[in-house]
Amino acid sequence: MSGMIISHTSVVFVAAAIVASCVSFAEGAEIPIPRGRPRINTERTTLVADNGALLRGCVASHKRESLEQLKLVGLNAVHDYAEGCDLKYPAEGSRAPGYRVEAIDKAVKLTKELGLYFIMTIGNDPGKFNKEWALDFWKFYAPRYKDEPHVIYEIHNEPVQWAPPYNSPKANPPGAVEMNAECWKLIRSLAPDTPILVFSYSQTPWNSAKHILDDIALFDRCIGRDAKNIWENTAISFHAYAGSQDTESPVKDVLKAGYPMVMTEYYSSPWGGDRNLGRNDCELTGFLEEERVSWLSFLYAPPGMWGLNVCDDRRFKIPTELAGITWKPDYGTWPKPRKLIKDKDGKAFETGTWKDKRIAGSALLKASGAEKDEFVLVVREPGYYRLNLACTGGGGEFAVTFRDEKLCRLSVPHGETNVSRTVLMDFGRGVLGLKRLSGRAKAASLEVAPRDKGPLADGIFKIVNKASGLALASNGSVYQDEYTDDNAHHWEFKHLGAGQYRIVTKEGGGVLNRIFFGSDKVNVVWYGWDSPSRDQRWLLRPGSEKGFFRIAPVATGYDVKPEKPESGAKLQQGKAPFAGEGERQWKVEKL
Repeated sequence: MSGMIISHTSVVFVAAAIVASCVSFAEGAEIPIPRGRPRINTERTTLVADNGALLRGCVASHKRESLEQLKLVGLNAVHDYAEGCDLKYPAEGSRAPGYRVEAIDKAVKLTKELGLYFIMTIGNDPGKFNKEWALDFWKFYAPRYKDEPHVIYEIHNEPVQWAPPYNSPKANPPGAVEMNAECWKLIRSLAPDTPILVFSYSQTPWNSAKHILDDIALFDRCIGRDAKNIWENTAISFHAYAGSQDTESPVKDVLKAGYPMVMTEYYSSPWGGDRNLGRNDCELTGFLEEERVSWLSFLYAPPGMWGLNVCDDRRFKIPTELAGITWKPDYGTWPKPRKLIKDKDGKAFETGTWKDKRIAGSALLKASGAEKDEFVLVVREPGYYRLNLACTGGGGEFAVTFRDEKLCRLSVPHGETNVSRTVLMDFGRGVLGLKRLSGRAKAASLEVAPRDKGPLADGIFKIVNKASGLALASNGSVYQDEYTDDNAHHWEFKHLGAGQYRIVTKEGGGVLNRIFFGSDKVNVVWYGWDSPSRDQRWLLRPGSEKGFFRIAPVATGYDVKPEKPESGAKLQQGKAPFAGEGERQWKVEKL
């Protein structure tokens, strides 16, 4: 989605000296430099490096010292928005392809010397392409780097707004499948061995697998040859702007159908954390690692535009480590090997899923009986969870942590074998630690289960802001004013599990809803009663004083507040973690 800004950035590479012919691998093996041609792996899930490793990377820098730093954070590939298309081409005064050839030549040479794979694409504003310009771009560049085995061609960044299908006459704009097919045929005729990435979807929502497969079917017909041969060194590129949760389902279905995929652009903000701290999307990265799909983050090689520096530990290394994500790097010593307990399939345990219109599903973590165990856990739904510890032997005390933060202590009296406690857990992937602090008890298992009861019983409530003393009301928009005993000020709460609620105005039955795109506002909508939308589910957490709650959309974890203190001010979600402000706290009183 955001690649279009980079595509218009003109930068200059620094010429570089030839490096050694091989670099020591973290485990003692040697990685040849220059790298060999990438290939589709035997599982047919993705494009991999010459040694079978996933391609793992970020947005390219044009400086040697910056690219060298990428190798120290476990990366082996970069993604470059080579040139931005001119929509007026070939009209007089338009800019023809090839205008950055000197910079791209240097980029190809530099990444070759450093042993990094180089994925190049056409950059653009999302939902805009010029087929004639694209064909001439590849007519110029495809033969130029056809003998460079570390180079990969991605046909066109995000040619459609926003999601599949591209084959629909209502696609914005239409014709992208045909454009991809014509460019593919041209590239294949000029560079028969270079891997090609097609489509570059901005987002793949949870129900989009069928649309992707329909696009593939049309693409194959346009190519007009044996589909098996097409996909021998071709993969689908996609981005994650539908969010990590929605992206997973279509990826699984497309992989199951036998088509390899490569993620070429994604990042996130931490749930309920500092929204300005763009970081590695650890939930999605962990999923891609488990499904064996190569990935390239929208974080940047340093210094990083907009601060999205992949070498900033807060944005990449720290969240990745806290999420329990590790791999065997081609270069350097990070990430380090780590003994982490996963499920029988080698994937993260999961707890709390949307099922039958409620939050359900627990994770049973089998302990080893050692002093300390570390499990990889994905909390699918934030909220209240019961930790049920089963142990053997005498009494003891255990500490439970999640992402290196204390959750609770569990004290097991002598002679007891089970103990439970309720904790509040944020959304996301993390390492859950279980450590014995004292006693002779040995942990046998720890169950993490969403709590059935919420902090409020279902019913009709008024909602009063702590700071202003004004009540929440609705007339389509949501605002605060003096309370009056009418439907506009009455709200129905329905608990969905784990402390999450559907909140409905009695004034017409609209569902409280976070506006998804381009706004911090909150409104009500008259649809979605049975929708699993995380924008229409609300988590109640305790405020700083008894009787007050923080109310946050499950999608983001940011507590809502009035945009101004006066009457009539509309409701919006916050932009930062809770810091005790009265404006973010609400007394929810049953009527």
